[in-house]
Amino acid sequence: MPFNGMIRSVLMPSSMEDTELHTTGIWDYTPHEIWNLKPDFGGLIFTPLEDDEEEIEKYDYDEEDDPNCKRPSWYKTINLNCNNVHEVNLGFGKYLASGFFRDAFSVHNNTVVLKVAALTGEFDYWSLEMMRIDAMVMSLMKSKKNIVDIYGHCGSSLLVDFIKGKDIDKLFLEEERKDLDNLPVLLSPTEKLNMALGMAEALSELHGFAGGVIVHGDLQYCQYLLDKDDRVILSDFNRAEPLLWDEGKQQYCKFNNGHASGNVRSPEEYAKQNITEKIDVYSFGNVLFTLLTGKEPYEDSLYYSQEIIEMSIIGKHPEIDVAVRNNSFAEAALASIMDKCFEFFPEKRLDIFLVVSLLRDALKLNDRLDSIKVSDVYSDVYNVSDHYYDYSSDSSDSSDSTDSPSSHSSE
Repeated sequence: MPFNGMIRSVLMPSSMEDTELHTTGIWDYTPHEIWNLKPDFGGLIFTPLEDDEEEIEKYDYDEEDDPNCKRPSWYKTINLNCNNVHEVNLGFGKYLASGFFRDAFSVHNNTVVLKVAALTGEFDYWSLEMMRIDAMVMSLMKSKKNIVDIYGHCGSSLLVDFIKGKDIDKLFLEEERKDLDNLPVLLSPTEKLNMALGMAEALSELHGFAGGVIVHGDLQYCQYLLDKDDRVILSDFNRAEPLLWDEGKQQYCKFNNGHASGNVRSPEEYAKQNITEKIDVYSFGNVLFTLLTGKEPYEDSLYYSQEIIEMSIIGKHPEIDVAVRNNSFAEAALASIMDKCFEFFPEKRLDIFLVVSLLRDALKLNDRLDSIKVSDVYSDVYNVSDHYYDYSSDSSDSSDSTDSPSSHSSE
């Protein structure tokens, strides 16, 4: 079945009474109106799960918790462009990968990626809102070359650019390399430093957005891609959170993203505290850890998920072997920056802009060190003389030198 047909079966209304919803776009309605309509999308019904009605009433829960905290004006202005999606014949698709919420297929002659809601997942209001946020962030970042580009968005489906560079996992991750017949060349220390800078600069586009700070909220090495020019591209923004603003205090408000799972979260997330964009910086420390070691955080440990959470809450984090730190200047610099990202207290943790600055400085110094040509001492000395520093030969003034090796040996 062509994928344009598949999109229609999921996203287009199955009866004429839903025509208005299709023509105006689902996000022209408020969250409550969406639930009141309960449209039938080709047999997939918006059926609230248990307690979802209460959750939807908390749509602006941050604003309700603190009336002074307001969402940015652009938050609800990103609407669907279903016509742009449906008018393109996407052809047959090739399965690429699956995430927790979505499946990805290459379509349109392998030029575009179609992301659709996973068939095994829950099809509810919150899953749609997450897809809308993903599309919203990409739309806002459309001018940024290190953020994946979006071409269309309809319901739970997105059309995004197909990034066709090297598989970033296979350049340094041991688990991804072990079964490969043709192993890509491992990244050199300098290449790791360059890649880390590209990763940090991409994240800084979100934290430095002119319309307000955007938290990625799910930063991992696997969220980064490489294009054909080896430029780092950041993707997957369905857990992103635009920070609310307190006009009276002239500062951003903290938020709570609920339950944190996995092994790449910050201590404050595991402790279910109110959080800021600094959670991304801590997670970036885990990205650097994987880049340096080729392993997932805690991969070699015997700890289970709950134990990792408890360790993180009391301030423990993944450790880098001394041998890695001493391997090169570039890796020592990356390890030192990683340590700063792992700062336990968010208020003392670096922001991503300082991380970028440190990486740029480290890269400049690394390049200067690499440009200094050190002699092959053994080769040079051997070619000049077998006894380059020979103090044993007789000389007329040897007796005048009290510090010569010969004078000490005669005592």
